Amino acid sequence: ERRTNAASDQTKYALAVALKELMAQKPIDKITIHDLTERCGIRRQNFYTFSDVYDLLRWMFQEEAVAQL
Repeated sequence: ERRTNAASDQTKYALAVALKELMAQKPIDKITIHDLTERCGIRRQNFYTFSDVYDLLRWMFQEEAVAQL
């Protein structure tokens, strides 16, 4: 289970990095799950820890806020 969590966390952080990179190129409402998974080199099914791109964005902001504390 610990290894699964580590892999899951690694995927989440990779998706967050991809989201940041894509947001520098286009508006968030134009970013698709396909864009993110293609950029990370992962299967679409691995994205569905999140319900949508905005859920990933919320998670990313929350993680960064906690890291600042």
